[in-house]
Amino acid sequence: MLKLTQSKLNQLLLGASLLSTGGGGKLNSAKKLLRKITKTPKLVSLTELKPQDLVVTLIGVGDKDVCNPIIASLTALKVFQKLFKQKVKAIIPVEIGPLSTLTAVFLASKLNLPMVDADIVGFRASPEVFLETITLANLSREPIVIANDKNDILILYRSSSIEVMEQSLRNFATVSGGDAYGVGYPLTAQQLKNVVGENSLSYSIKLGNDLNQLQNGQISLSQFCQKNGLIQLAQGKITKAKLQTKNGFIQGQYFLKTNQKQTLTVIVKNENIALLKNDQPILTVPDSILLLDIKKFIGINNQDKNLGKIIIILGKTAIPIWRSKSGLSLFSPQKLGYNIRQVIL
Repeated sequence: MLKLTQSKLNQLLLGASLLSTGGGGKLNSAKKLLRKITKTPKLVSLTELKPQDLVVTLIGVGDKDVCNPIIASLTALKVFQKLFKQKVKAIIPVEIGPLSTLTAVFLASKLNLPMVDADIVGFRASPEVFLETITLANLSREPIVIANDKNDILILYRSSSIEVMEQSLRNFATVSGGDAYGVGYPLTAQQLKNVVGENSLSYSIKLGNDLNQLQNGQISLSQFCQKNGLIQLAQGKITKAKLQTKNGFIQGQYFLKTNQKQTLTVIVKNENIALLKNDQPILTVPDSILLLDIKKFIGINNQDKNLGKIIIILGKTAIPIWRSKSGLSLFSPQKLGYNIRQVIL
């Protein structure tokens, strides 16, 4: 068990800005929310919970940060608690991302509950709700209550497929103005064990601390990568950014010129989906394509204006469940609508 102090939460946000692969909400928005957390929760592993302890998650859906996460999450939670009578014992973030992870921390602090040191996507963020490890274990997500900050509420008791659930939540977020927050996924600690990305929050804290050391010159880039299991793929400048909002997603490409005068392309669908060289894939999902701004030493967020930034491209191997046959099939460029050959580290 670890106390999540304000200092550790700042390190978590910094690490999450890189791990999120371009998604997971803006770092600045997360820092604003952090100032509203007066009582920080404890961080616990799944093994510290009883097998039948109920764990729920908070999910952010959409392509913008316009909805007030405090109002929306508390509204969704209030309705969810009326629906689901069993007492919640802990909160688990759905993914690793500055705002998405910290909103879950905020909810845990409001409920005086611990945060689980894990996430449901697995050490990263993902663009679609069905791209979560619990899909591979056939675990239920419902009921889900999704709300915005205008007191609009949608309750999803049951859906015929994951795709229907995803579209329902995304449609609600779109008509809400761009984003919304849901509470659901009532699962036990036993169900989550060996399925989700365990120790991902403590890893994010360590990564954030190491980013500070990298910025201060205390460690080299190669040492940073070695300590955190990352692979340096390239360094270059974003010379063109063609991103637009389409069907509730930020979609498009970055074009980069490297030090070797090569042109690389990063394909984006909320998160970084594929890295191409001469139109040929070098790395794709489910592995993580991490873009590090070497001026500020934070991760590149795809909602920001990133044209002209000099970045380091890093690769991170996906957790084992994503590298299984069914995991690779589900979390693939093809499933996300791209005719790109899957390439992993």
